[in-house]
Amino acid sequence: MHRLVPLIILLLAAAAARADLDPVGRWDLSPDAGVAAVVRVAGDLALVGVDETAGNNPAGRLRLVDVADPAAPAGRGDVDLTGVPLDISIYDGIAAVTWYHARLNRGALALIDLDDPDQPEFMSEVTVHGKPVAVAWQPYFILVAVEGTSAGIGDHLLIEYAADPWHPGFVDTVSLPYAPSAMSLDGDRLYLAGVGGGGVPQCEWFDVSDPSDVELLDSYGLTLLFTSLAAQGDILHTLLPDGTYVLVDVSSGYHLWFRASLGLAPPPGGLAVSGDAVYAAAADGLTVIGTGDPDNPFAACLSTGAPAVDVSLGANVVVLLDADGFLTVPLCTEPMSNEPQPEAVPPAVLRLDEPYPNPFNPSVTVAYALSRPGEANLTVHDARGRHVATLVDGPKSVGTHNAVWDGRDTTGKAMPSGTYYLRLATDGSTLTRSATLLR
Repeated sequence: MHRLVPLIILLLAAAAARADLDPVGRWDLSPDAGVAAVVRVAGDLALVGVDETAGNNPAGRLRLVDVADPAAPAGRGDVDLTGVPLDISIYDGIAAVTWYHARLNRGALALIDLDDPDQPEFMSEVTVHGKPVAVAWQPYFILVAVEGTSAGIGDHLLIEYAADPWHPGFVDTVSLPYAPSAMSLDGDRLYLAGVGGGGVPQCEWFDVSDPSDVELLDSYGLTLLFTSLAAQGDILHTLLPDGTYVLVDVSSGYHLWFRASLGLAPPPGGLAVSGDAVYAAAADGLTVIGTGDPDNPFAACLSTGAPAVDVSLGANVVVLLDADGFLTVPLCTEPMSNEPQPEAVPPAVLRLDEPYPNPFNPSVTVAYALSRPGEANLTVHDARGRHVATLVDGPKSVGTHNAVWDGRDTTGKAMPSGTYYLRLATDGSTLTRSATLLR
């Protein structure tokens, strides 16, 4: 069942006309009130997890904000957390919130009653051994993806029964062969992604129709790490560390079909999906991606602002989170069609070949071609999207060119084993390839 799947990604230039989405309102944290980390919207209520760490003392808070009037978000109540909030899932007026206390090397699952937004009530708390990176309700069960943090605490899926949220009960744990980085629940199917042994990214999905008896449906070794997941039927919407959006088809039980991708500004934030519109938070704010044609996703609407860390959808509003608070943005109403507009000048980039050899040690060569003279910028990034080295930065002529990376960063330091991304940017086009360094 476990297979290594090669991935070849072509980043699509967004040729369609795009409409700007102007923010209509804003809610800000008070000065020195911490850093906003995660947001979820239920009805007209936005829940914001705030990191209030001071020195080496991790702490957090859950803030409730009324967004019934998107132009004037209004703060309501709040709840103290004894760690840094990581994820939030809401069901039937109850918020399941996970947090982590690094110094104590433990986390928790907290259940909070939202019936009175001015006075949310702390119902119960379950200790989590490890770092609970993601949480999802599967009524009346709660699924928590946990990253193992020390010997004896392995990566696992924790399952709690919360029909009585005042007294949740342990059901089971499912061992995972990777440290989870993202999770998404769609009906009875749970998707998980993370990094396994040897730094190999993985993606798995499970049948959770009976959470007391979880069944692994399929598992794949990959070449790219998914940092965000949003499942929608047989489609997985994903973000990579370098900001790339990738649309993955999982309809076949034999392979993953990486149908198309689109370059966004790194680092990536969260994802939210409504119909054929995907809302993606990234360094340049919000991008709404039209996915009516899964083979040709395109940037349909844009909203710029502070670097966004997360996004969530309400009934009539998009909540776009940054470190200081959030913007309220209207839902994208542009038609989700990709009628190409004529370009005065075609993109300079023609192709970016697969690096060779791959895996490599000590150096790797990548060939690229330009259809016309233009500026080319070829950079190397690590699995978290951080810049490692610049291989090309300047004008290049028409035709094919080669670049070599010697496995070192800009200071000459040898980089460790792992997957790295070679990103070629030219006028209006971006292509990305991955290469694995084995020391």
